[in-house]
Amino acid sequence: MVLLLKVDLLKKASWSRALRLSLLLVLFLSCGSSTIAAEPASPVKALRREYDAGHDDAALRMAQNLVKKDPHNLTVQYLLGNLLIKKNRSVEAKTHYQVCVQKGQASHAPEAAYAAQALEQIRQRETAGGSAKADSGSGSRAPLSGTTADSARYLQEQIALLQKEKEEKIEVKRHTRDDKLTRIKGDANEQMMSLPRLSSRRVAQQEARNEAREQIEAETNRLQEQVKSDFEREVSSLSDYYDKRIAALKEHYENIEGLGRRH
Repeated sequence: MVLLLKVDLLKKASWSRALRLSLLLVLFLSCGSSTIAAEPASPVKALRREYDAGHDDAALRMAQNLVKKDPHNLTVQYLLGNLLIKKNRSVEAKTHYQVCVQKGQASHAPEAAYAAQALEQIRQRETAGGSAKADSGSGSRAPLSGTTADSARYLQEQIALLQKEKEEKIEVKRHTRDDKLTRIKGDANEQMMSLPRLSSRRVAQQEARNEAREQIEAETNRLQEQVKSDFEREVSSLSDYYDKRIAALKEHYENIEGLGRRH
């Protein structure tokens, strides 16, 4: 109804047809925008909500379904291991923790470190004779993987590795830059040496030689500045890339660390 009234008012106005059409489009979009549905949450986020809320049965069913669809998702594998531990099913939990370790070590995934901690704690309990109790419904505690001290140390190690990798790549580019600058300078010297020698003291010949030298110097400077500019751009791009990786790693660790403590 409001839209119809506004349309009627616009028809009576003395504006141009193009302007009326533009305003009508704006009114239509503004009235219809409220009907657009919100983007649904991802399955993993939905699993996280159930997990964080302590809805273990629902979270377990979701995790089991998700891991069948995507067995490479280490977060789901890790969560499923935690949920199985809470259900006193440590033998099954170990299978999922082992997947995290095997698939996550090469990429330094935080789930791999936490799963390794969980496996070690399970092993210690089994060595102490607690495994039979764990699977018989005794309600033993879940592995405390992802503790603050362990995760903080592991995170710093991974950040240090990324920083080192960045510096090594920058150093390679720095050597490449220096080699290019040296080669450009060498080429310029060869061109200078190949200039025709003066056969007389004619002013025209001297001016031509000077002009050729200036052109060589100008081209040399241009090429050197281009190499330096390319180097700075590549270093900036590398720094941005590794800064984003480190930021993402920190964010991921904050999420996974919380999961490690929610048993």
